[in-house]
Amino acid sequence: MINIAITQRISSEYDGREIRESLDVRWYEFMKSCGFFLIPISVKHDILQFLQKMEISGIVLSGGNDLFSVSSEEVNKIRDTFEKKLLQEAIKANMPVIGVCHGMQQINNFFGGSLQSVKNHVAISHEIRGENLRRSVNSFHNYAVKNIPEDFEADYVSFDGIIEAFHHKYKSIYAVMWHPEREKIFQLEDIKLFQKIFEGKNEK
Repeated sequence: MINIAITQRISSEYDGREIRESLDVRWYEFMKSCGFFLIPISVKHDILQFLQKMEISGIVLSGGNDLFSVSSEEVNKIRDTFEKKLLQEAIKANMPVIGVCHGMQQINNFFGGSLQSVKNHVAISHEIRGENLRRSVNSFHNYAVKNIPEDFEADYVSFDGIIEAFHHKYKSIYAVMWHPEREKIFQLEDIKLFQKIFEGKNEK
């Protein structure tokens, strides 16, 4: 089974005396349905050692936390710093990456894109449109991509023109704004997408 690393949400407790990392347990079931073994990575891990020792084949930048650029909490800075280093190492190793919600914003920021605040995108479902497909997805975000980075292409756009998914033209880097792990019944389109990213399945 392929090992996939996933980053975690960070929170501060007891007036900053305790920093916690957490992950929605539904991620494990979703990745299992894709055929992958999921391994959380901590901001305290040595990235290169972790990737090598755990035989990691791909990375998920998960949801949760705003970027430090829009919310200057210390935990956001900690996570941003770590995920940028993780992205750098993944790119060096030609390792596939997918960003989910916060993860998409992180990838966008890493490559020089910008964000904008949006309304009516929290705790709803809405339609997205791509070249060959329309589908309904969940939405849990207050910020979205404003300017798509150079060398990226948009895959899906929401009902109000917000970019909901994109990919790098030359690298194995993808991103979506919805949460596949939060669906009551995991969607086949999401399973196929993750299999395409991490196994090269379902290529056109």
